[in-house]
This record gives sequence, C-alpha cells and structure tokens, in this order.
Amino acid sequence: MSIRSFTSQLEDSAGRSVDDDAPSGLRQEFIDLAFHVFEKATKYDEAWLHKIITQSLGFSPAGSPMGGFRYAVSRDINEADWQRVYDLICRLWADLPRAARPYYRTGVNRILAGYRVVWDLGEDGQLHRVLPTAVHS
Repeated sequence: MSIRSFTSQLEDSAGRSVDDDAPSGLRQEFIDLAFHVFEKATKYDEAWLHKIITQSLGFSPAGSPMGGFRYAVSRDINEADWQRVYDLICRLWADLPRAARPYYRTGVNRILAGYRVVWDLGEDGQLHRVLPTAVHS
C-alpha cells in the first residue's frame, strides 16, 4: 500500500528521524515533476491530481482554487510536514501508468540526489536508503 509508506518505515526505526527535512526547493521541483509526468500520461486531469496530492498531504482540496490547481498544490506542499512529502512521492506511484513510472522514478531520484537526500525511489515505488550498511547502523 502506498499510503504513508515512507512514514511507516520511520516508525520501524524506533522513532529515529532521517533527514528531518524536505527543503522548499525539493518540494517545488517535485510538484513540477509530478504535474509534468501526469500531463504526459493518459487520463491526465489537473483537478484529479490536485485532489490526490492535497488529500494525501492531509488538507482539504478547494473545488476551484484561486490561481489554479498547480498553484494550490505548490502552496499546500510547503505547509506539509516533511515526512508527508516523502509519503506523497510513494503515493503517486500507485496512480502512474506503468509506462510513466521509469520517467517518474528517474526524475524523483535526480531531485532527491540534488538535495543530498539519502533515499532513492525503487522500482517497487518505495523509498530505499542509499547509505552503506555501516553508516545506516
């Protein structure tokens, strides 16, 4: 299940926080990637994507947000707790057509690497640590 899959991993590590952050730039680049990938995929609808993202972050979506759907999501993601941003990365995987998943995965991993985040989106749609075992322990 993709709902809160990142957060559930943190619970398994005795409450230890990993990076304790999802910088604003990372959040905005991720929203741009998500809209771009879904726009290229079949059955794309900005209102639908807005609802999924907003509700996954724990907010109530507006029916017709001022400034448009993309702007509303961009604003909402900046208000979310950092863990929810990583949950959202995994959540959107479930709604992607198979053909779009490699592009999404590559984009997510480039964004994460660009911000020196020690997680990688795997082929299973889950985030995996990329640190050596000794450092991970």
